[in-house]
Amino acid sequence: MCDAFKLAVRQYYRRPCPIVYDRFHVTKMMNEVIDDIRREEMRNAESEEHRGVLKGQRYLLLYALENLEQSKVERLVALLKANERLSTSYILKEQLRLFWTQESRQTGETFLLDWIATAEASGIRQLKKFAKTLRNRWEGLLAYFDHRISSGPMEGTNTSIRNLMRKAYGFRDVEFLKLRILFIHECSVKFANA
Repeated sequence: MCDAFKLAVRQYYRRPCPIVYDRFHVTKMMNEVIDDIRREEMRNAESEEHRGVLKGQRYLLLYALENLEQSKVERLVALLKANERLSTSYILKEQLRLFWTQESRQTGETFLLDWIATAEASGIRQLKKFAKTLRNRWEGLLAYFDHRISSGPMEGTNTSIRNLMRKAYGFRDVEFLKLRILFIHECSVKFANA
């Protein structure tokens, strides 16, 4: 979602090309906001008891609610009851996930406007800054409803290529490496031990 990427696409891809911001990257940014709020709450905790409630709960706040085991749900509920700013942030994080389930661009736009207004009204500095970021990336977010694409398959392919290159440390034949990359999803080839 950085401006450099947008500029590079505009510079090197001559035809008009819409920029579509991916769910993964927006979710990642929202998770960073929640983590920043959690750290700030830890620094400003008035008592050791309050600090103890917040300590070690980082990943609990980043999980989707439906992916938590019952014991972790109970810990999350206790954490959210103990801290209003984290509770507000977590609820907004879970609501933002619903943006990609909207049926049309129009309903997505309405949803996003409401979400941004709620985040700005929360009075939480980090949420207000994130809402501003979403407002500035408006077209790229709504472009999702026109194209319904994700960078997930590309990210997966990049990870597969990195794993292949790590396993094949010492390749001397660049052409063979290119062939392996081209057929990375077609088959799994094992190297024979010499």
